[in-house]
Amino acid sequence: MLKKIKTILYQFVSDQIESKINLAHQVFDEANESVVSETKSSAGDKHETSRAMSQLEVEKAGKYLVETQKMKSILGLLEPEKEKTVCSLGALVETTQGNFYLSIAIGKTEIENKAYFCVGMNSPLAQALINLKKGESYVIAGKKFDILSVQ
Repeated sequence: MLKKIKTILYQFVSDQIESKINLAHQVFDEANESVVSETKSSAGDKHETSRAMSQLEVEKAGKYLVETQKMKSILGLLEPEKEKTVCSLGALVETTQGNFYLSIAIGKTEIENKAYFCVGMNSPLAQALINLKKGESYVIAGKKFDILSVQ
């Protein structure tokens, strides 16, 4: 059962990343188009300001695109079919605090009326869980939680 949920979570993360990449490409293309059209406009201070703003949008969109590509490369490391016994990248961890898929910071989803949080490995929660096993405990914000299972 957990293996099925882990596969569903992997697909959720994958779909979210693809959506982000598509959006990043769209924003980048629109920003580039804006720069090109500003180049064709009349000269002057207003034109230069507008062109500079458009160029900043291109750079911002380019950075977002790079970040989403990094997420996609992490996706390749998740190995949803591989069973985990310790909390590490790609593990599905059920705790007394909640259910977590140690992957990429994408957010919350529900599967079979149960909430699952996709968290990035650099998050404080993932850092607290790293290398722990079923039956062990961790502390977040001064509160102790137990690991019920690791898949």
